[in-house]
Amino acid sequence: MPDSTNPVPVLSRIASDASCLHQALRALPTERDASALAAHITDAQDLADTALRLFLTLSRQTSRPSPTDLLLLHHVAQIAKAAQDTAAELAAALGRAVENQRRQAAAPHHGGSS
Repeated sequence: MPDSTNPVPVLSRIASDASCLHQALRALPTERDASALAAHITDAQDLADTALRLFLTLSRQTSRPSPTDLLLLHHVAQIAKAAQDTAAELAAALGRAVENQRRQAAAPHHGGSS
């Protein structure tokens, strides 16, 4: 974190990363690509990591946080939790995608549709 006294650049980066991740997730096709899901899991984990590091930095800076400081800490904690939840949901989707691919590969191929 370049300047631990000014959270604005880090918050801006978090907002930008979250926006990019949100757009990428909205663009995911119904058929989930395992490699794309894995990349998005990494993105979500990186976002959570950045938010958690910011939370730790901010919480260590103030011995008696003001209501504004507490609101900021709460907001950053919510971002970290949302990113972690997203990573967990993507990991579950990745597991389902891999299982579906495995089943498709193991299924006998025939001309009729199921």
